[in-house]
Parts: sequence; C-alpha cells; structure tokens
Amino acid sequence: MAEEKRPAARPRISNELIGMLAIGVALAGLILATSNDLRADVRYQIAELRTEMHSAIERLDDRLRAVENRLRTVEIRLGKVEIRLDGVEIRLNKVETRLGKVETRLDKVETRLGKVETRLDKVETRLGKVETHLGKVDTRLGKVETRLGMADAQGASAGQPADARGRTAALGMEQPGGPGADMRTDGIRALP
Repeated sequence: MAEEKRPAARPRISNELIGMLAIGVALAGLILATSNDLRADVRYQIAELRTEMHSAIERLDDRLRAVENRLRTVEIRLGKVEIRLDGVEIRLNKVETRLGKVETRLDKVETRLGKVETRLDKVETRLGKVETHLGKVDTRLGKVETRLGMADAQGASAGQPADARGRTAALGMEQPGGPGADMRTDGIRALP
C-alpha cells in the first residue's frame, strides 16, 4: 500500500490579506517617503547648524582677536608704566642717598654745634670768673685809690711832694709831700 502523495496545498491568500499587504506596502512607502523627508530635513538642519556654528565660531574668533588686541594694548601700556616706575625708583634711590648724606652732614653739624655750645659754656664760665676776679681787682683798686686819696689829703696838709706821697701811700707809710703832686697817677706808676 502505498500511500498516495497528495499534491501540496497551496496556501490561499485571501483578499483581506492582500488588502493588508497593500496597506503595509503603502505604509512602508509612506515611511520611506517620510524617512526621506526626515533625512532631508535633518540634513537641512545639520547644514543650518553647521552654518550657525561657523558663524558663532567666527564671532567668537573676532571677539578673541579683539580681546587679544586689547590685551596687547594693555601689555604695551603696562610696559610703559613699568619703565616709568623704574625711573621713579631710580630717582627715589637717589633722593634717599642724598637724604642720607644730608642726615650725616646734619649729624656732624649738630655734633660741632654741641662742641661750640660746650666751648661757649666754658668761655662764659671763664668770663664769669674773669669778671669776678676783675670785680675783686676793681674793689682792691678802689681801696688803693681810697688809701691814696687819704694819703694825698694827708700829704697836702703836711706839705709833702706828690711823688713821695704816692709811694708812701702805696706802701702804707706817710712821708711829707710837695704841693700839687698827683698821687693817683704818680703812685700807680711808682708801684714796683
């Protein structure tokens, strides 16, 4: 017995299935068409984005160049300020050196002035002593003159010469003198 082979059955495609396939193909076409539109839109947006990015980069580059130029200007000005500051520091150093020399000279002058004041104090002290001594000499001279005056008066009354009266009075001795003798002048000259 042999089995009989049956011919394979063909699958049956229904109209519904064909309709669904048609809808699927239409959707796939639509998706592909939409996908192509999307791709074109994405490409357009990417191109716009690239353009905007290039434009933004150019603007940033321009701003960076402007900043670099300003920085260069600031650096030049800073260099000039540094040069001026160097000049001021050099001048200040010279002024400080000169001031140090003036201070040294002033210290020397002050020291000399102190020495002069000390010497003047000593001179004033010595002068005071000289004045005191002179006062004592003057007092003694006054006493001598008084004594000579008294001797002159006594000698004139006794008839003694003036020269003799001066010597006698200076020595504290009485001698008769002549009339008209000057006891002060003669007596002083006569003192040994």
